[in-house]
Amino acid sequence: MSIREVKIIRDETGIGLKSAQNVLNASKGDLKKALESVKEEGKRIAYQRTAKLTKSSTIGFYVHGNQRIVAMVEISCESDLTASSDFFNEFANRIAMHVAAKKSKYLSRKDVPNEILEAIPSDELNEFYKQNCLLDQPYVCNESMSINDLIFEFIYKHKENVEINRFSCYTSRREIWTIRQAI
Repeated sequence: MSIREVKIIRDETGIGLKSAQNVLNASKGDLKKALESVKEEGKRIAYQRTAKLTKSSTIGFYVHGNQRIVAMVEISCESDLTASSDFFNEFANRIAMHVAAKKSKYLSRKDVPNEILEAIPSDELNEFYKQNCLLDQPYVCNESMSINDLIFEFIYKHKENVEINRFSCYTSRREIWTIRQAI
């Protein structure tokens, strides 16, 4: 076990020094196994935190450089302190940027109307969800994780439950505005 490996674990997962050392020791020095172990534990803890009420919120926004795409997302959390923090607002803005880039139509699978689902062959449903449901979409800045994974990572690192309440994306095409909104 080297200091470099402990630092890598800390940087990628946000856990403390002693915890990083313990995880690395438990994995017998296997860095990849240690990282996977921390991520799995993080998902378990984050899943438990999702039962906590989210009563404070912030609005994240993104305006594309060409001024023709604007996205907004309302994300709620457990406390006012977190809702007003820079790291939470930055997180909300990153989600808004994703909404602008991927043009999500629905927040989650349960928001897709049944008449649309009935028209899609069952073997194509997962691909449909990845294309249209915000929580299932691969994160635009890191395609190896979904937006849902990004949320669970945030919950684990900051010990605060967060959830996306709604989002909107506005695009302008020669004075014609299209509005996509999930509530």
